[in-house]
Amino acid sequence: MKEDSSKTKEELIGELAEMRRQFAEQQAVDERRKQMDDAMQRAFDDLEIITIERTKKLQKANVKLVREIKERKRMEKALRQSETRLRRLSSQLFNAQEEERHRLSKELHDQLGHDLVLLKSRLNSIKRKLSAHQAEPHEALSETQEYVDQIIEDVRRIATELSPSILEDLGLFASLQWLAENFAQQHSLNVTLDMEDIDHFFSDNTRINLYRVFQETLTNISKHAQAKSVSIVVKKEKNYVIFRVKDDGKGFDLKRLARKDVVKSGMGLTAMKERANLSGGDFDVESSPGKGTTICFKFPIREKGGA
Repeated sequence: MKEDSSKTKEELIGELAEMRRQFAEQQAVDERRKQMDDAMQRAFDDLEIITIERTKKLQKANVKLVREIKERKRMEKALRQSETRLRRLSSQLFNAQEEERHRLSKELHDQLGHDLVLLKSRLNSIKRKLSAHQAEPHEALSETQEYVDQIIEDVRRIATELSPSILEDLGLFASLQWLAENFAQQHSLNVTLDMEDIDHFFSDNTRINLYRVFQETLTNISKHAQAKSVSIVVKKEKNYVIFRVKDDGKGFDLKRLARKDVVKSGMGLTAMKERANLSGGDFDVESSPGKGTTICFKFPIREKGGA
């Protein structure tokens, strides 16, 4: 009986020790858990602070972004309005130019042309009054008459270029054909022309703009290209009429030209592009030194009487 009681005591002591160990472990676990909970709470607190700070920053950034978007939209609207006003001013300027050209053309044709014809008639009258033996004055008058004839032709050509009555009388096709043929003859160039009949594709305003772009293209070639041959192709492609004018002249550096201001580079290309844009078209130039120049412009097809 004493042995059994002793074992029971030992067992109790062992169980008590085990309980103490488990309690100590549990305390350690609880302590670690408390430390983890405290650390997690601090992390949550820090995260909440960071979140609040970042939310404030995002709100400020969002307010700034909204303000910038509103400002950008305002500037875009102002830019569109400015472009519309500039486009309207360009249209008014071109219309004023056409009116002034028409006035000058009429004065050249009616006044100066009439005066030159009268001068030629008086020279003829003087020439008839000369006697047969007055050979030298007779020859001088003949030379003067030839010179006056040349001036009359030049005045007619300039008057036609200023305000092409041929555009109203014979249409766009004949006008462009006349421009090309006159250009080839005047500058002794080899000009090939491949053009479809495009008379019924455009309104009156578009025909004028198109004529001026075509005219200015040929003028630029005569002034700057030093070309020997020019190829002109006018074709209908889908809803556009495409114009391609290619010369074999000296060409030029487009990037270098773009760096110049309008005054130094000239108004020619700028005015041509603006005229094309006014009619809803596009204008493009391809060129490089020594390789000639290709000017391509296209106008949307709109039947006569359209916008």
